[in-house]
Amino acid sequence: MKGKTYLWFLVLTGLITLTACPPQQFETTLFQPFENESSAGPRAITWNGRDLVLAAYNQVVGARNIQTEWMGTANQRMDPPNYYNYGQFPAQSLEHMSICGLAWEGDCCEFGYLWVADAITQNIIKVDYHYNRITTFPSPGPAPSGMTFDGNDLWVADEKEGNIYKITTEDGTILEAYRSPMPIPSGLAWDGQGLWVVGMDSFKRSQKQNGNPSLVKMNFTTGFMNEKLNLPKEISRPGSVEWVDGIIWVGDQTTNRVFKLWQKHAMQLGESEARKIEKIM
Repeated sequence: MKGKTYLWFLVLTGLITLTACPPQQFETTLFQPFENESSAGPRAITWNGRDLVLAAYNQVVGARNIQTEWMGTANQRMDPPNYYNYGQFPAQSLEHMSICGLAWEGDCCEFGYLWVADAITQNIIKVDYHYNRITTFPSPGPAPSGMTFDGNDLWVADEKEGNIYKITTEDGTILEAYRSPMPIPSGLAWDGQGLWVVGMDSFKRSQKQNGNPSLVKMNFTTGFMNEKLNLPKEISRPGSVEWVDGIIWVGDQTTNRVFKLWQKHAMQLGESEARKIEKIM
């Protein structure tokens, strides 16, 4: 009996220690607030096969050789040489944009295409490595707020309608549409089997009043949203998400940081908590 009690003590101690650990993250110094803006963290993230590609406003940059630190440690910023310029503001080809979603299609690095969702024109734009426009078509909703590519089609979230659309890459034709797990979706990521959605229940300019940021997986095989990953308390306004080989990167607009989470830490929701995916089209 004493042995079992001691074993449970070790397990509980480990869980408490794990829970108490600050999250892994890195701070980007690349996005600075404009006048009357309360935050300027990465609004969009994608993975080009080698680097994280980050965007906010009309800046697009890449991060390679990523080094993360525990939140609260002395060295929290990425070493500037580990960034590369991918059209840093002001970029002529990206003038008058407000990037709210990125997705990568094709091979690694300069041998693929970048999909960009623009909140100002409500357009979805495909560009090559040198920002030559390949395709442009309207967003499926009035306020695009996240995008990902599943290998065949694009997924676009809309924060005004609270919907998530699956569209073609040819002309943006809507193939399917679903209700988002949260009223204000802000980022999408495809993990090869399902769709990770990050967002909030409500949003106000005062960052402390944002409502319940959350990260949920839509499992189209089961038809349920039955997997959830708890976000660190340091994330108050998630603006983007990307999945890379079991690691989930979440960009926070309030702190201008990118947080590193692990899918293996996600919780499987039981029947009483799991919600059925609501298809609307």
